[in-house]
Amino acid sequence: MRDRIRRKRWGWVASAVLLCTGSSAWAGGVSRTGESISVTGPFAIHNTPDKRQIPLDALYWLDYGSAKLFATTPEVSKTSEMGGLTSEHSVRDLIADFRLPQGVTPHFMMNCTSLGALGGGSSALVVIETSTKQLAVYWCVAKTTGLNTKPAFDLVQIRSYARPAEDRAPVEAVSAVGSLTIQMTPDKTQVPLDALYWVESNAQGSTLFTAVPEVRKTGTSTQMIGDVAGRSLVNDFKLPAGTTPKFMINTASLGAPGMGMAALFIQETTTKKLAVYRVSPQSTVNGTKPTIELLQIKTYDEPLPALPTPPSAN
Repeated sequence: MRDRIRRKRWGWVASAVLLCTGSSAWAGGVSRTGESISVTGPFAIHNTPDKRQIPLDALYWLDYGSAKLFATTPEVSKTSEMGGLTSEHSVRDLIADFRLPQGVTPHFMMNCTSLGALGGGSSALVVIETSTKQLAVYWCVAKTTGLNTKPAFDLVQIRSYARPAEDRAPVEAVSAVGSLTIQMTPDKTQVPLDALYWVESNAQGSTLFTAVPEVRKTGTSTQMIGDVAGRSLVNDFKLPAGTTPKFMINTASLGAPGMGMAALFIQETTTKKLAVYRVSPQSTVNGTKPTIELLQIKTYDEPLPALPTPPSAN
């Protein structure tokens, strides 16, 4: 059934490619089954009667089989005696948003990133498509009509971040989100400004990308992604030619000495190396421009000997 839906919507049957995602502490968790993904992230900050600041989350899920992206804003019902949740949803068509041509096999990653003080405690949903090298930013705002709340789910920006390979060879990709700094909103709410990181790798090369989503209004339009920085990992990890690397990435808060900053840690499991990176944001007329700096790289274990090649089945 799912294959029939995919053929109808995408025009192809998908091959399996590993795409993993991670989130910052401010954003919610990320869940994945096959090529479908779900993630949560705050879109508003509420104050409790005792003046505690609590984020109100939106839930997003990408249904790969139907080529649709959904958003809902669960909220405790004010009329239900059982304390139920009201959660109408909105939907986006990924084929239309990414203008995906026939014959392209898309592969998605999805993360929520906190937008700092200018976002007022909200986060953006960032969807990355690695075959066409596009990055889309979505914005969710809850709208209440009577007793029902339904999110307005808008595509704010979509842009290319690299030139697609001519052969569109599949890549393994992983992503993570981490705080760059802690900012203060006008109502004294402390919120992080996040950076988004992702690694794409195959036998042809391996690249670390980063972007810093931040609200930037120009006239009547809103932009959230300025420059996307890239750094080759082939030289950093000294990967031999023809190697098919296996990367894991995550961010770790550096505590009080880091003043709210999280470092990016990348493990490469074939060479058994661990690298630590830092991103420095710089404001430009085109938005935030990140610079990626390698702080340290070390071997964490001895590489395993190569396994013998199994005989081919005839």
